[in-house]
Amino acid sequence: MVNNAKREEALKKLMEIARNRTIRLYGHVEDFYRGGRDWPVDWQNELGNGYFKDKKRREDALNSTLERLVSANFPDTVDQINKEKSLIRLILDAGANPNFYSYFYKKPLFDQFLSERKSYAALEIAKTDGFTYPQNPDRTFEKLADSLTFYLEWKAPYPGETKEESAIHAQNCTDRKDLVHLLFQKGCYPRDPAIFEKLVPIVLEKEPDFFDKKKQQVISHLQRAKTPLQIYNALMGQGKEKS
Repeated sequence: MVNNAKREEALKKLMEIARNRTIRLYGHVEDFYRGGRDWPVDWQNELGNGYFKDKKRREDALNSTLERLVSANFPDTVDQINKEKSLIRLILDAGANPNFYSYFYKKPLFDQFLSERKSYAALEIAKTDGFTYPQNPDRTFEKLADSLTFYLEWKAPYPGETKEESAIHAQNCTDRKDLVHLLFQKGCYPRDPAIFEKLVPIVLEKEPDFFDKKKQQVISHLQRAKTPLQIYNALMGQGKEKS
């Protein structure tokens, strides 16, 4: 878990960015009279002056701040992706709930960011202590498998009309690979064998001995298991190594 010192330091840095407006975001809106146009996303509004009466109000403000980032346009440079990624990291480290369910989008923010192709945001959420699995793991892995299969069929450079577009595709692909690997590390797998097979090469690319390690863990857990429940947990991958 994030300790209090790290949480306070993250909030301090976040408020500095908010006050100085060093990260500006824009979202596309439809205007009846002027047509579609980009409009500033005031992501920092919920933060106020950075002082909150209690823990719940602080978390609510941070959750709302994270939710506002969903509506921002997809970054048009890798540098912008990295800026947004660092901003999301600070929001989460400051105390936003990685499992926050958005009633506006009617789904967890993790799923909504993925729906917007913002793999970098979903990855930061999945990295956060306390993150539970995606609401619909099969659908999540199916999206990741389909997009990665498309990109992996290309040889470098990645598709794009400009070098920057190719770089964005490459970064998006890297983030999706990292997300697949991270979810597997957390014990979250697709139930569909066909999707699982598509994702195996991606996991092995990141960690060649991943499945050998998992096999040894299961064997170790089974050897220590004594009761039916312990055996069940070992088979389901829920056993934990003793420190």
